[in-house]
Amino acid sequence: MYSLLTIAIYSVGVFALTLLTTSLPLLVHMSKKTSKVINLIGIGLMMGTAFIVVIPEAVLHGCECPVPVGTSGSAATEEHHLEAKNIGLAMVFGFITMMVTDSLSHGSGDDHNHGDHHDNETCSDHGKEEVVINMSENGVKRLRTSISGLCLHSLFDGLAIGSSISSGSVEVIQTIFGAILLHKVSASLGVGIFIKQLHVPFNQAFRYIAVFSAATPVSTVISAFLIHVGSSFIPTHLLGYAFAYSAGTFLHVALMHMLPSIGHHLGISQIAFLLIGVFIPYLLFVEHSH
Repeated sequence: MYSLLTIAIYSVGVFALTLLTTSLPLLVHMSKKTSKVINLIGIGLMMGTAFIVVIPEAVLHGCECPVPVGTSGSAATEEHHLEAKNIGLAMVFGFITMMVTDSLSHGSGDDHNHGDHHDNETCSDHGKEEVVINMSENGVKRLRTSISGLCLHSLFDGLAIGSSISSGSVEVIQTIFGAILLHKVSASLGVGIFIKQLHVPFNQAFRYIAVFSAATPVSTVISAFLIHVGSSFIPTHLLGYAFAYSAGTFLHVALMHMLPSIGHHLGISQIAFLLIGVFIPYLLFVEHSH
């Protein structure tokens, strides 16, 4: 079993890598055309990560529950199907959780949204500088909502990693860490590109980036510590449910927050760039599995 020190070192690495890959798109100057291409690839990365990495991991770990001795073949098959249905249900709950979170946050800000349109009209009379300020304020609101969902997803990532220690298998822990690290890099790059599209200044966005980067490591260390001291209240078979719930929150952020930013009518070239992003996690995950 890995020691808490090893887990802590891994967690620091995850934090540093997430912070770097999320900040990179904001620190590198790009033309509008290049930014749009990278935005498409980034959204593809997030979608590919959800469908190719997170969901398969959820099904894989959720359906690997030990079958009691003496259970007949038909009963075992029925139990396996039940687990698969529960995995899907956990994804739905994750998606709905994010819908409720969005509804509550937007509900409290409806009046402000009406005011934004008015502000846009008056800003045209007061100069370009106020328009930029208003865009930045709207961007921060969208960023706050999106980061809250991503942090929820990241907390469950950390819970999944920490819970894997209870298996006592080095291979399982390495596989979970590798998969999480892979999609953290993919997701954080997509998040960085999304933040850039919001026109939020780096000094304002950095605190949200730091919180997003710290969510998984903090959750990992806490859950690993609880298991290490004997408070293993999280059954191993629930690991898949954590992944599935995580996948639901992840899909909501990717599909409801980021995909609409590129519009509803995509050209062939735009779809091609989106598919490039989708297949990058597939190629990386195949290499990782070998």
